Amino acid sequence: MLSTPSALLAFSAFLASSMATGKSTCPPKFTLAFTGTVDVATALRPITIPGGIRILEPLTGGSFSGPLLNATVTGGLAYPTILNNNTRQDPFIIIYGTTADNSSFLARISGVGLPDTQLARVEVELGGVGRGAANQFIVASVEPNEKGTLVAVRGYLVEQ
Repeated sequence: MLSTPSALLAFSAFLASSMATGKSTCPPKFTLAFTGTVDVATALRPITIPGGIRILEPLTGGSFSGPLLNATVTGGLAYPTILNNNTRQDPFIIIYGTTADNSSFLARISGVGLPDTQLARVEVELGGVGRGAANQFIVASVEPNEKGTLVAVRGYLVEQ
């Protein structure tokens, strides 16, 4: 299992090799954009899909803070796929709420990983002061706690 820094380093190496321009490549720089937690309610009954199941988990609250996003989560839904006898999870998460300046925000998170840590892309739509976050490429580590009642998220701005 890769730790969060190792996973980000591996992702960085992948991006660097993928972005070759023919002359030289410069690995991207990761800057902490935000950290936060999201509260997870009791999951609904799973849906059987080819190769595994999809879980539906209502999100009931939480918060994010950092240079790119300061917000309160008011709701959302996590609907990850759990594949290959729980050896792989693909997180899909929709989160919404209000920012520090009382504007609305919506975040879509999707990725891949192991049951206890996933690496994901975050797409953010914001009103108000933080609108610049919507045009940024953000990756995140998504780490559920053992009880499945809380998810920790650390978002990183990817710069070239």
